[in-house]
Amino acid sequence: MRGFLVCLASAICTAAVVLANPNRDDKNIRPPLGGRDALNYASQLAEITQFIADQYVHEISRTELSTIALKGLYEAADVPVPSGLGPDVQKAAARSEYDLRKFFARTRQGLGNPEPLRGTGAILASLQAIVGKLDPYSAIITGPDVRQINGREPKPEFGLELLDASGAAPLVVRSVTSGSPAQKAGLRPGDQITSIDGEPAKTGSAARLAKRDSLELVWQRPGARCVQKASLKSEVFHPEMFQGVIRTADNSWEYFVDRERKIAHIRIAALEGGIAEDLSRALAQLREAKMRGLLLDLRWCPGGFLDDSRQVADLFLGEYNLVHFMQPTPANLLTAAEPLLDNHSRNATVQFRNQPDDHAQHDLGSFTNFPIVVLINGETTGGAELIAAVLQDNRRARIAGQRTRGKASVQRKYPLQRIPLTVPVPNMELKLTNGMLIRPSGKNLNRFSDSKPTDDWGVRPDPDLEFWVYAAMSRQLQQWWQGQSLRPGWDNSILPLDDPSSDPQRQAALRVLADMLK
Repeated sequence: MRGFLVCLASAICTAAVVLANPNRDDKNIRPPLGGRDALNYASQLAEITQFIADQYVHEISRTELSTIALKGLYEAADVPVPSGLGPDVQKAAARSEYDLRKFFARTRQGLGNPEPLRGTGAILASLQAIVGKLDPYSAIITGPDVRQINGREPKPEFGLELLDASGAAPLVVRSVTSGSPAQKAGLRPGDQITSIDGEPAKTGSAARLAKRDSLELVWQRPGARCVQKASLKSEVFHPEMFQGVIRTADNSWEYFVDRERKIAHIRIAALEGGIAEDLSRALAQLREAKMRGLLLDLRWCPGGFLDDSRQVADLFLGEYNLVHFMQPTPANLLTAAEPLLDNHSRNATVQFRNQPDDHAQHDLGSFTNFPIVVLINGETTGGAELIAAVLQDNRRARIAGQRTRGKASVQRKYPLQRIPLTVPVPNMELKLTNGMLIRPSGKNLNRFSDSKPTDDWGVRPDPDLEFWVYAAMSRQLQQWWQGQSLRPGWDNSILPLDDPSSDPQRQAALRVLADMLK
């Protein structure tokens, strides 16, 4: 009898818990969650939804964000979303901040502590649901991709990333960083590594690379008969953000594509921190070498940091902003333009929701005594579009190629361990769109979901300088230029772009530049 009563009491308690929490699955009783953990989740969600409502580029209500977040929580817990969730959130928010947080905590505690919600899983599920309803560029970043805000001292690396899929050798090279030991050794994406330090390459080998200071690799390029060897020593290196035409013996770049006419070709690979300073030094050296014209190649450039993009544009503008002054040849005589200036912005500006754009002009050098042709295509993105638009609106450069992508939204990363939260979230960042780029002319740069081909978005080539190639050809050219960038200086192998005619867009842009120098 006593055993029966104990079982009955246990059953009653279990039934009471289930009735108190209709979201529980009686076939799979969920582990309970402590009240403190529920309150921490409620605090995080309340403060982060308020932050997003304040900072996001478009107005969005906090109650809408909260409803989306709680739906994400239910879905992560594999529990049906209550039909009245939205109205319940609105009622709680209308009563008070305290009631809203209490509703968050009650919802979180009612779902128990299943595996997907443990630790930071609950807030991660809610925030992923939120950014999924914003724009394509807002995101939640976790794990090793989280940016170190105060930075870390650069550490020695090989500049090599492997695909460490399950199975035996060979391991396949996923990526190689230009300027790295791996690039200097001649490795390229797709190469197959069969041996590391004399042992067969196998699953788990890639993870151990970070712990080593040197490597002896045996590898083979698909389609090649011979096996190659490489000795790598990890080192602190500066990834290349811009590149030239061909590497010299010391692995540096030759920028002159036409030495007779003194025309240089610079390709921007990424707009990361410090690029303006590095580019300024390279341009100064080219000026000393009597450069007369520049082909600035922004094709396939994925953009980068806003301030660095504006600093690069500033390099070429000199003292004045210019909109109605047609560039003479062979030199750009900006000093003669003063009577023709108007009140348009000198550089691109950012339209924020709740703050002014505090961009200041950067005086890193005024490279204004030579004509520029900027080469763009459909994969010229973000900060690269900014540069092209600024130089076009200021009549500083001619723009050639194909219309750009039209990505003019501005994102900022907010570490959830550093923004003012009562309960910080470790190892997680919120990447949030908080502004829109506006061209110096005032025209729109962003392509919205309902934008038409005839609308203002992206950067169009000058009317007589559209040089189209098919998408397949563009992909081929991108691969060829990647091969050109990764070929080390000591490598005498012949690549397609060693023949200038292999890139018809570049050849057309160079003809334009040569005509400007006549």
